[in-house]
Amino acid sequence: MRNAHTNSMHGQSGSTLTRGLADAQVAHAARTAGDGLPAVYRVYTEDTRDAFGPFLDRAGFAGATLFSATGLYNGVVERGIVIEILGTLADRARVIRMAADIADVNKQTEVLVSWQSSRGFDVARVFGK
Repeated sequence: MRNAHTNSMHGQSGSTLTRGLADAQVAHAARTAGDGLPAVYRVYTEDTRDAFGPFLDRAGFAGATLFSATGLYNGVVERGIVIEILGTLADRARVIRMAADIADVNKQTEVLVSWQSSRGFDVARVFGK
């Protein structure tokens, strides 16, 4: 999911798009959150061998499970990682913002976030630079 090019739409930089899209998804998350319902979040990203602890700390999560993976993006095989976080539906906005931060730092076009609760399964595409 890595892309060295900066996204551009109507003159906006990738970073501006990342923040705008993340903020819109966070606003939607706040409107539709089922607050206390348990949820499992998975963030799918490229494994750049950077420490993911600081991202979790800034988002307010004490821990997560990291699964190594192999990804395929635009025909190129890459190391991937799945960050699994146990929380509640009220944590969705923090997870989406964390994914946007990861996308920015990794210079990725997008990072995929999925979550599952007793309400069902859902996915958000979080765009980066």
